[in-house]
Amino acid sequence: MLTLRKNNALDSLRLILLIGVIVTSCLLPLTGCKGPIVFQTKTTTTQSPIYSITITSPHNGDNWQVGSTVTITWTIIPNIPASSPVSVYLEKGSPMLGEQIGITTNTGSFSWVVTNTFIGTQMRIDIEVPACNSGTLSAGYFTISPQ
Repeated sequence: MLTLRKNNALDSLRLILLIGVIVTSCLLPLTGCKGPIVFQTKTTTTQSPIYSITITSPHNGDNWQVGSTVTITWTIIPNIPASSPVSVYLEKGSPMLGEQIGITTNTGSFSWVVTNTFIGTQMRIDIEVPACNSGTLSAGYFTISPQ
């Protein structure tokens, strides 16, 4: 229950809302108010969904050649809007080295011309989705070969 009371000194109404750990207070002007005003409120609890991001390409053992155009694909469950930004990273080895290779929208695919920044085995793709506060690495390693 939310109770609003008239502040005689200010001839206004102070409204205090508690939302999580955030406290918001504001003054509302009153005219002709007698006594406390009581509003019934409904409290609902919602949980953020847990997102599952699956990289469907590249596959474990794939070999990408520098200069070729490849398509990186993924799925997100539950689905998020296609307009949501997605960051795509190329990661190498252990310890992991990497670089962002693109930012796109959540269309489920990203075309990339393979560069020679990292050449060799133990390559992985990392997809990060700020809207989900989540990210994932490709399940297996692939290789980038020189031209």
